[in-house]
Amino acid sequence: FSLTSADIWGLSLPVYHVGGLSVLVRAKLLGNKVIDLRKWDVNRWLETMTKEKVTITTIVPTQLYDLVRENFKAPASLRSIIVGGDFLPLELENRALGLG
Repeated sequence: FSLTSADIWGLSLPVYHVGGLSVLVRAKLLGNKVIDLRKWDVNRWLETMTKEKVTITTIVPTQLYDLVRENFKAPASLRSIIVGGDFLPLELENRALGLG
């Protein structure tokens, strides 16, 4: 993922989910700041991601669907979103990529 110590993680999944736990482990190993975004509210999530200049996060396809449904563009600071936990339909992936 080309992670560095300058990355800021957005913790968007519970820590009992491998996608949430992996954020904490990677951040600890690299000394990264972690922003807690686990209470899912699509508007608050985007606002906080932008304000805190998050560079990487993990989400599931349902969360990605919520973001795409609202036509939210990715914050300028965001380098990567790791989507896992379920099948990602190609149409959803393409729409998300189109939003940056």
